[in-house]
Amino acid sequence: MKSLEYDVSQTGYATVLKGWQIKAMQILWGSKDGLTSRTVWEKVNEILSGESISRASIINFLEDMRGMGVLGGVDVTGRGGHHYLYSPKMDEAGFGRYLVEAMMSSLMLNFPDETRNAVIRRFLMAGIITRRRLPRTAFIKSYMNEYFYVVFVGLYPPRSEYQIFILLHIVIEIATIALGNDLLLL
Repeated sequence: MKSLEYDVSQTGYATVLKGWQIKAMQILWGSKDGLTSRTVWEKVNEILSGESISRASIINFLEDMRGMGVLGGVDVTGRGGHHYLYSPKMDEAGFGRYLVEAMMSSLMLNFPDETRNAVIRRFLMAGIITRRRLPRTAFIKSYMNEYFYVVFVGLYPPRSEYQIFILLHIVIEIATIALGNDLLLL
């Protein structure tokens, strides 16, 4: 299984996929039934007009996505022998969530303190969470070597599943460092 590499100079899916890979995924997301690697290869090359991508590259990419759980499918017998019909296991939004969760998990594993600080800082800047000074008995120690009281604002109704996911991670992280009579209000 291939891992995804993140290119910070790009935007959207181009941060982790090549142009032709994005086209292949869009073709699969647009199909009602599963598609063979040959069909995906033909459609990608039609769209590329002028460029061409090898069928082996398409097969390797589809197998990598299947290994990551992004694609699924079934082995069918037809004219010419066995064919694998690839189909998406998640829609386009689900794939975006998958990418964010995979990156966040990797960042939390490799740079836990830096990731927590960055997420908290971004949420503070966006006004999703605020901090106020309280008496010392009600403080929660933050990863920014300060003490603050966290108030989550604007969560009801939830703006997105991703926002709830991130906020829950922050709540869990803050709760794990809270000591004694520290105060956490949701």
